Amino acid sequence: MRIAISTLHIRRGKTGSHEPYLRSLVQALAQADRTNEYLLLVTEANRGYFCRRQENFREVVFPDFVQWLPLHILCEQAVVPLVLMRHRVDVVHCPGNVGLVVAPCKKVVTLHIDLNRPQAASINWLKLAYYTVMMKLTTARADR
Repeated sequence: MRIAISTLHIRRGKTGSHEPYLRSLVQALAQADRTNEYLLLVTEANRGYFCRRQENFREVVFPDFVQWLPLHILCEQAVVPLVLMRHRVDVVHCPGNVGLVVAPCKKVVTLHIDLNRPQAASINWLKLAYYTVMMKLTTARADR
């Protein structure tokens, strides 16, 4: 099975990027699973950061500017599905609260925040609007 994991939202060393969770997940998968193929979607800044020299792990590198929210949305929703199709991915894991609305494979989304909780007040209005709309869309369309 070919599994893609998106790390495009990770900003190394920045709080709120879910970096420790995702790094631990990838490292645990690298130790436990030598059978499946993993495709890590990374930025230039994160190249080689999540998994090094693991035979069944490969990286697809995106430019760092995809972390700017408007370009991130465009890349995530338009470019990533094409990359998944090109690499014949079976399932994609989007661990950053928002996933793909449309993808050529099964989709798994991990939510780390609850927009109905007090911590949502710390999110600026633009990101809150983005999360409100996109979390509903992507979780409704996710397979898990």
